[in-house]
Amino acid sequence: MELAEIPPSAITYGILIKAYGQANQLDNVFKVFKKMQNKGYSPNAVTYGCLLDSCIKNGAIGKALSMYEKMLKDGIKPNTIIYTCLLYTSPSPRDLSTSRMPSSACKKKKKKTKKKIQEK
Repeated sequence: MELAEIPPSAITYGILIKAYGQANQLDNVFKVFKKMQNKGYSPNAVTYGCLLDSCIKNGAIGKALSMYEKMLKDGIKPNTIIYTCLLYTSPSPRDLSTSRMPSSACKKKKKKTKKKIQEK
């Protein structure tokens, strides 16, 4: 991109992260992620989804979980892609009892409801 004088964007950085992950080049995934931030682009849920997917597909489960925690600390809410990635932290996705999914991802949010009491 830079050689062709095409200005990068958050989208192109996300594409590079995904491509390096698919090419089993996890070191380059994190180089691009860091460069993205150094250039002033903030990662969003989509970027983190690409990052987590890359980590998990390359067997770096611990790194994926630490990046998930970083994402939460940065105030980014997980989307369905991120939750799906976390399911694959289990040695057997069919047996979620062995998942290393963080407990923060499993907490059920309480819905605020008003109960109506009907008088008879």
